[in-house]
Amino acid sequence: MAITELNANSVDVTSIVSQLMAVERRPVEKLQSKSASYETKLSVFSSLKSTISQFQEAVRGLTGAGSFQSFSTSSSNSSALTATAGSAAVPGSYALSISGLAQSQQLVAAGQLSSSA
Repeated sequence: MAITELNANSVDVTSIVSQLMAVERRPVEKLQSKSASYETKLSVFSSLKSTISQFQEAVRGLTGAGSFQSFSTSSSNSSALTATAGSAAVPGSYALSISGLAQSQQLVAAGQLSSSA
């Protein structure tokens, strides 16, 4: 036998059922909220891991002091002097003064006849 109609003094069944359903949904809603929170944290940690991996790869490329030291040379007159800096170069500034350029020369000697030959 189903109850289809209640009088004014009776209990509001619809309201009670609705409230009971809301109470029953709370644990599920809390779990869904926690799940969403964990998924967000997992996404952040995954992004952080990827960024750290990229940083580690960049650091691996920096091996030895040669990665940090670079040497260069310059000349105010590159037709008179050129220079290069090798891996064993000592850091510093060096000045070279050229007072004159070398001139080509020829040495000519007069030949002698040998009487013993």
